[in-house]
Amino acid sequence: MATPAPERAADVLEQQKRIRRLFEGCLRRGIADGEFTLAAVGADTDITAKSILDLCINAGKWFRTHGRLSAPELARQHVELVTQMVGATPSRAT
Repeated sequence: MATPAPERAADVLEQQKRIRRLFEGCLRRGIADGEFTLAAVGADTDITAKSILDLCINAGKWFRTHGRLSAPELARQHVELVTQMVGATPSRAT
């Protein structure tokens, strides 16, 4: 894989930071609204946001369409994991 030009790398880094800030804002709102309890167990919003993003981004490195899990099943499991990470109560559609 070729190394991106410095200006492109700086742009990618800034976009990554912007997306992480969006996630952090969502987590802070969830905490403020009482929907997320991650702060109650001492989890940091910055670390949690990075962990969620890593979970999603890195799946693209190893997921295979003809592998053991289908894309919907992987998504379902990720939702369950993230729900537990933030201390949210899962909503079950009936």
